[in-house]
Amino acid sequence: MTNQREIFFWTKTAERLERLREEAELESTGRPGRFELCRSSDAAVGVCRLPLVLSPFEPRDDDEPGPHWIILLQAGAASLGVWQPDGLVRHKVIKKYVVRGKGRAQTLHAKTKGKSRYGSRLRLQNAERLLIEINEKLITWQKELGKPRQIFTSCPVRTWPELFAVDVKPPFEQRDSRLVKIPVDVHIPSFEQLERVVRFLERGEIVWQE
Repeated sequence: MTNQREIFFWTKTAERLERLREEAELESTGRPGRFELCRSSDAAVGVCRLPLVLSPFEPRDDDEPGPHWIILLQAGAASLGVWQPDGLVRHKVIKKYVVRGKGRAQTLHAKTKGKSRYGSRLRLQNAERLLIEINEKLITWQKELGKPRQIFTSCPVRTWPELFAVDVKPPFEQRDSRLVKIPVDVHIPSFEQLERVVRFLERGEIVWQE
């Protein structure tokens, strides 16, 4: 069995869906933005993934995407962005020295090995400062551009609660309904990784099974 794959930009979604409905029925998979392509009573013959910058279940003709926030966070590095229909309109990369020589994040190491040495204290301070700078930047963007429609995130499970534990809180709740995990692997946050994630969020995909 071979697969025929097509990628389309978010602005072409309505047009592509109209053509797609002439070829197959779209059945929801229960996952936001994903549909099985079916013909008569046969099993699924393909799958369609809509661009995540659109409505997560069914885009409308009057659907106006954005603004969306993108938060890429790992130990010692963060890459933030604001996406609007014109593309990436704001971005910020923040890096701090928080990783020990063996590559272990200091916040995790301190829970088991203590905090006595100067280097350890410095790394902990930097880790906290990184989170505060992230939240300060998000607060500024919300004041300038308004609340985001969706918040796309890539962050280790253990690190995410720490974003809400510092003195300056982010302008959303830890379990905000707008939060969407980015369904692709992200390397160390950088502007290049931010651009890579944006390209994924802007594009949909149709895969036919033949």
